[in-house]
Amino acid sequence: RKHFIQFKKDVEHHAKEEESKLFPKVKELLTTEDLEKIGKEMTKFKKQYNEWDFLFYFIGWNRNSLRHPERGEGSP
Repeated sequence: RKHFIQFKKDVEHHAKEEESKLFPKVKELLTTEDLEKIGKEMTKFKKQYNEWDFLFYFIGWNRNSLRHPERGEGSP
């Protein structure tokens, strides 16, 4: 559990960094329509998956069985 908390903090830090450095550059390159389309796609994705679904996908765990597909270990 300790590792997941640190992982979440790292992701949040990275997201804040992206928002302050990358987003302003992207805003200059893309049109309002492009940004709105991306926003709608992201909203749709977020409605389909919660943060744990994404985390399990990212680390390769099977959410339903809580077993790693290769190692077959128990829950995280």
